[in-house]
Amino acid sequence: MTPIERVSCSTSGKAAGLLQLMTHLDTVLYLHNLADVLTVLSRLSLVFQERNASAAVIHGLVAEAKALIQHFEEHDGPYLTKAKSNFCDGAVQVVGAQFHASKQQLIIRLTTSLDDRFEMPGIIEAMKVANFKVWPLPEDVEEIQGFGEDCIKVLTCHYHYQSVLETAGVDVAEAAIEWCALKAAIYSSQAANVKSLTWERVNRLYPDQYQQILVLIDLILSLSGASAECERGFRMVKAVKTDIRSSLGELSLSNLLMIQLHSPPIETFDPLPAIHLWNQGGVRRPLFWEGQKECKKKMQNKAAATASVTMDMGLQAQQDQDPDVQPSTSSGAQLQELEGSADSDTSLSPSDKDSG
Repeated sequence: MTPIERVSCSTSGKAAGLLQLMTHLDTVLYLHNLADVLTVLSRLSLVFQERNASAAVIHGLVAEAKALIQHFEEHDGPYLTKAKSNFCDGAVQVVGAQFHASKQQLIIRLTTSLDDRFEMPGIIEAMKVANFKVWPLPEDVEEIQGFGEDCIKVLTCHYHYQSVLETAGVDVAEAAIEWCALKAAIYSSQAANVKSLTWERVNRLYPDQYQQILVLIDLILSLSGASAECERGFRMVKAVKTDIRSSLGELSLSNLLMIQLHSPPIETFDPLPAIHLWNQGGVRRPLFWEGQKECKKKMQNKAAATASVTMDMGLQAQQDQDPDVQPSTSSGAQLQELEGSADSDTSLSPSDKDSG
């Protein structure tokens, strides 16, 4: 028989209270409202985890997520609407004030957290010029003419960007003029696919033009809007430098992390350039281990011959002292063999020279 588990009165009361709380209408509706909010935040989280997500792209998506969450303050989301239709049986039923207060508090805290995501919202807002998805459509001629001019002025006049641009030799006035020229060139040649355009393609289209403004765009794109890449780096350090590889040097660790974090996927990786570079880097020794074995065998033969000659020399010394002791007849041959082996060790064969 299965032993009967004894439950104390306090534990039974806690379980009953938890069951009553979880089956309460306000709790059920709050959980469905939370599902609506998490759907928006999960989409935003996936963008934060992308490697190419810059601060300019993330800022627009954060504003979009904030607007959707604020929309849930006055309107019900799909999950909450479905819950009300299922649990309220289609009748007009007054939901408790606790649910409305908890829902409003959740939305206020989330919007505040999203607002505090970036310390300088004005600068981040100006970075939208690097996001082609927010560029005006080709038919909006008036909007195109003034698009981005104020943003370029904000970015070039900010003290952080101004010092970096001056160090890079960028003329701020020339960059503002090139921005208008670059817009005109893009809308004249790439108007049909401006929303799907990338700055990598723009740099290939105009490799020698608009250098001043493209330096500013590169600076904007280099600023990441999330810390997901840093977290990947920390995780990879733990995976590469384990306890059994504690003596791994900084240069080797840096090279391994560069390969793991920035190399292309294995499906698209072409190893031939790396192989050719490795072959051209210096003289390689493909027969290294064979040469080591041959050298070790020669050293063993030389040691055996030396021991035999030493023994014969000892017998010769005894014969000098006692004429009755017969000398070894092989001492002369072994001496010649030892000299020959020594001469052969000092001369390198062509393969040994190559391996050296």
